[in-house]
Amino acid sequence: MIYILEGPDGVGKSTLAAAIAEKTKGHVLHCSWNKKWKMPNYFLTVMEAAWALDEYQDVVIDRWAPSEKVYGDVFRGGESFPVIDFVKQYTKNHDVKFVICRHPNAVENHLRHKEQRDEMFDDMT
Repeated sequence: MIYILEGPDGVGKSTLAAAIAEKTKGHVLHCSWNKKWKMPNYFLTVMEAAWALDEYQDVVIDRWAPSEKVYGDVFRGGESFPVIDFVKQYTKNHDVKFVICRHPNAVENHLRHKEQRDEMFDDMT
């Protein structure tokens, strides 16, 4: 099983990813970003790693291609590839569950976390 967690910074994706991996004895792939990366290549590489690992254990992907809908607008002036088609193509033949994460204190959590680590957005308000 491949779990893909999506949601804004501060909602607990990484915490949930660790809990799922612990419960299932799985592995977490934590995605990042860079303004200069070719995002479809990056996301495909992540999914290929997930497919390889999924032969032996569950995999939790902490943020994947659907995030390009938001981060592409913020960092690149729009999504850099057709996200919905990409997601359908690379998940259709695999056992994938999407988990949309949200939290009522996301903004406060984000502000607290950005003092300790890099966050994708500087400001969520």
